[in-house]
Amino acid sequence: MASLKVGKAFGYQAAVLGLSCRDLERSWAQRVTMENLARYQLAELFLETFPFNAGATASDALSVGLPLVTVNGEAFAARMAGSLLRSMGLSELVTNSLEDCEALATAIGAPP
Repeated sequence: MASLKVGKAFGYQAAVLGLSCRDLERSWAQRVTMENLARYQLAELFLETFPFNAGATASDALSVGLPLVTVNGEAFAARMAGSLLRSMGLSELVTNSLEDCEALATAIGAPP
């Protein structure tokens, strides 16, 4: 019940400003997305989950230049990040076991 009252108040304030709730939701979602993408730039390496890959999250990380290491799996959900990496010519970042993934991530993270 309280959330309904908040939603109505939110809609009323939007109308007073000449905006629709949809406009405000879109604006908020875009701001949140830009803030999230900016956070990826603070990381040095994206380690994938297994057996389910990150999918859209992996795509976002790659779009801002964050390197990604993944383990290739059998199910579709376990191959998404590998597919993204291969399409970018980065198949060397796709491993076939958790041990290989750990070794590659350690090598990438080691000082030169």
